[in-house]
Amino acid sequence: MAEWNRRLLEEFPDLGIFGETWVPHIGVQAWFVGGRKLGQELDTHLPGVTDFQVHYALYEALNEEPSWEGGVNRLWYTLAQDHLYPDPTRNVVFLDNHDISRLYSTLGGDREKMRSAVALLLTTRGIPCIYYGTEVLLEGAGGAFGEGGRVDFPGGFPGDETDLFQPEARSEEQQGFYEYFRTLANYRKNSQALTVGELRHYIPRDGVYVYFRRAGEELIMIVFNGNGEARELTDLRPYSDMLGGFSGGIEITDGLAKKPLTSISLAAKQTRVFRLE
Repeated sequence: MAEWNRRLLEEFPDLGIFGETWVPHIGVQAWFVGGRKLGQELDTHLPGVTDFQVHYALYEALNEEPSWEGGVNRLWYTLAQDHLYPDPTRNVVFLDNHDISRLYSTLGGDREKMRSAVALLLTTRGIPCIYYGTEVLLEGAGGAFGEGGRVDFPGGFPGDETDLFQPEARSEEQQGFYEYFRTLANYRKNSQALTVGELRHYIPRDGVYVYFRRAGEELIMIVFNGNGEARELTDLRPYSDMLGGFSGGIEITDGLAKKPLTSISLAAKQTRVFRLE
């Protein structure tokens, strides 16, 4: 397989390849990425892998309270070990897939957590992979025999009673989440900062995780409240090296509304995304 990867990339150097690595630890996962940064005898020639470590960390950040190494802190610790990869931006990040329970089921139908999950996925480093139906809040267990995990998408097939491709067939909750998802995804598609920009993140303070994506003059600020209660971020001095010269930002998921950066209010488990100006 390693030789197959090498030859394929030799013929098509711009081809995107990644391998599924469902393993339990960051160092083990990094071993499978191409190169010999960890002293591997075998070079897999894989540009990237399915980043289960970020997947685990995202779930913990969304579902648990902050602790010394748990909750949102696990997400920070996971990304802080990106130096183990030759290029962590080639890893594929994801929230759910055909083998595990659907995100909406796992998060207990909590729409604030769902919005945060999508915001974190689309703004962190890596290549996001979206499982069909997440955008309209499909539920179900994972695996070949799970209830609802691998069902056909409702709509587009003969005999379908519901067609969720059509906005009028979606519930109010489904349509609202779909619009949120679409807004962020379309913004990301046209953003150099979110697609190829550097990631600068800061250790969470009082359970609030702040990170930035930057490319050229474009700077995006992401703020995630990992607590089960609301928080008010009023002290922005720890981020002054990134915020210097910026007095406000446009909130991407709030109709591009302009907001000052004096303080940032956060509901429980909420994520807010700003383009700084």
